[in-house]
Amino acid sequence: MVGWLIKEKKGRKTMFKWFLGILFFLMASCQNIDYSGKGNDVPTQGDITMGVDYGDSFVMAEFLSLFRQDYPKANITVVHTCELNLLRQLRDRKFGFVVMNRDLSRQEKDALQSLDVNVRSALVGKTSIALIVNPANPVDSLSISDLKKMLTGELSHWNALGANGKIQLVFDEGCGSNYQYFSNVFLKNQTMYKGVFGKKNPREILEYVANNKNALGFVSLNWIADRTDSASVKYVKNIKVLAVENSKKKKYYLPFQSQIAAAEYPFLQEIYMHDFQGYSGLAQGFIAWSCSQPGQILMKKSGLIPAHDMGRTIYLTED
Repeated sequence: MVGWLIKEKKGRKTMFKWFLGILFFLMASCQNIDYSGKGNDVPTQGDITMGVDYGDSFVMAEFLSLFRQDYPKANITVVHTCELNLLRQLRDRKFGFVVMNRDLSRQEKDALQSLDVNVRSALVGKTSIALIVNPANPVDSLSISDLKKMLTGELSHWNALGANGKIQLVFDEGCGSNYQYFSNVFLKNQTMYKGVFGKKNPREILEYVANNKNALGFVSLNWIADRTDSASVKYVKNIKVLAVENSKKKKYYLPFQSQIAAAEYPFLQEIYMHDFQGYSGLAQGFIAWSCSQPGQILMKKSGLIPAHDMGRTIYLTED
């Protein structure tokens, strides 16, 4: 699945480890971090628990796989859960760091600070929320107006859009990041329709839409964007992705990589990693690796937008 990336990395592995060591030193110097034995971990080894939003769990599995190959002594236990559960469990110090589809608000950071939890956040990529339907559904696109009517319950049947049956809205539970996005950001002060279907994770959403012709699902893009991954390709074969109106441009766009980068597709999200350790430990090691060339290349390969453009220099020589 990521074999090509592993092969490409082998020739630079020694240089990269040297660079990573210097990077950690600079990070500690710039941020005045003093590792004083607060845990049993350092940037490249030890034990830590990582909380991952369900929406990012597909791409993060690939990140962890490659990181562990480089650093086999890094033991990262992963807990997949929804956004609100991630925030609730931070108060109980359940995680050393988390991956979420947004930055923490100033109020959230202040609340954690009051609990003596220092937060360091890093933007590692950009993603989006895809709207998916069953392939038997003749609808290929949605306007912003019609989508709002669906989410508030004003539009409850596909008949108005040229299809048949009652609309079934399928989200990642009520505490998931996609539900929170459309409820808090998109609808703002409007009330979400109470008849939505709540599924535990993106896999269940994809399966439900694949088997129900009246369903409209909301799923994080990384689950269907990686065209080199067999599981992602299989999911795409069983669903149809809708084009969504950009209300400013009055045009319809699909959540393709180029249309996310150009901010043409309307439902954009940022992938953040939040470190709560307070010292230069394994969380900082994984975050630094994710922001470096291997992690950013993998982000792009997964169909998402890397936060840092990692260009390559090619030298041509004459024989």
